Amino acid sequence: MKKIGHYPYSILSFHTDARGQASMAALCEIFQDAAGLHARERAFGFDDLRANSLAWVLTRFLVRVRRYPRWMEPVTVETWVDSLESLFSVRKFNLLDPQGLILASASSTWALLSLETRRPVPLAQFVDGTPYVTQRECLAEAPMKIHPAEQYQTAYATQVRMGDIDMNGHLNNIRFMAWALDAFPSQRFRQGHLASLEVNFLAECFEGDPLDVQTAEQADPGASLVRLLRTSDQKTTALLRLRFETPAD
Repeated sequence: MKKIGHYPYSILSFHTDARGQASMAALCEIFQDAAGLHARERAFGFDDLRANSLAWVLTRFLVRVRRYPRWMEPVTVETWVDSLESLFSVRKFNLLDPQGLILASASSTWALLSLETRRPVPLAQFVDGTPYVTQRECLAEAPMKIHPAEQYQTAYATQVRMGDIDMNGHLNNIRFMAWALDAFPSQRFRQGHLASLEVNFLAECFEGDPLDVQTAEQADPGASLVRLLRTSDQKTTALLRLRFETPAD
């Protein structure tokens, strides 16, 4: 089987934002859907792991966007395993337009989680992804650690509800991203191009957990940090960094 998977998508109405183009959260959903298809075809997907009480969990994510596709625009996601380490795997993605040009790229780090202990396990014990490791052009490098700010301001408070829980029994990682994006007014998105989103997932969240969504500006122009703080134990559950660029005239 080929190392790189190619999966066609169309940008549907529920993928779009107020500007009629795919939202950042929608791109992340599409990337992860393609990851699931690629892993399933190679026998290390959701059902294969669930048989051993295991699951893939996303620990870091980086998305870089040149252009957001618009409503009804056909796109293709290509995805591949870029590298394997003892406890994590790096998977990369490209989002292509019909001419094969890269609209966006993403890089992600995944760990194998025991659903019984809720702790990571060595990949080699259950997954042999070595035959599928390859490299190719990608706009996104391997995601790195995000360093926290010293002070934050609370944008709003929320709570994990039933509809936020995924098949692994914890908060869906897309919710982290969507809630972080909601910390900014729509004017920020109209006036600037959201060129990149980085996420470090630091702790699981479960139904009923209360969260504060907090922001901090960065020294780098256009960059902002977002922290999702569980207020019941003051634990940082995720750190995100957004970078806005001024559109070219």
